[in-house]
This record gives sequence, C-alpha cells and structure tokens, in this order.
Amino acid sequence: MAKGKSPGAVNNPALLADLAANIKTAEQAMVDAEEYIAMLREAGEDISQATKDLVAQKVRIDNWKRMLKKRGVDVDAAPSPEEE
Repeated sequence: MAKGKSPGAVNNPALLADLAANIKTAEQAMVDAEEYIAMLREAGEDISQATKDLVAQKVRIDNWKRMLKKRGVDVDAAPSPEEE
C-alpha cells in the first residue's frame, strides 16, 4: 500500500452523496446539542464532559467534510433529510 493512501478509499458517488447527507444531519444535530448544553449551563450543571464531547464531534465532522471535499462532494449542497 502506498504511503498516505487509505486501504479502502471510497469513490462511489452515491455512497459519498449519502455520507454528505448524513454529515449535514449531524451538523444540524450539533445545533440542538449546543442548545442543550447551554440549558445545562444555565441550570448550574457541570458541562465539562458534554463540552469536550461536543468539540470532539465537531472535529470528526470537519474531518469527514474535508475527506468528502477531496472527493468532490460538497456537504452544504447535499439535500437535507427533509428534502429526501
């Protein structure tokens, strides 16, 4: 295997489009998570772990978006779940 190449690179357009739609759904869910964490903060709850998890998930989403962009797929142009 060549250095820097993943062993299972996917170039199936339908699969990549499905991944983009799922990433878009995850991004929408992140908004809900941020609101939930804000409510917990206002209630005086410890939000340290929830905040760490939220940041980690955002990093994962950004990594997926970068991978999809390299393969010519625009997550922002993907249909939202309501459109499907």
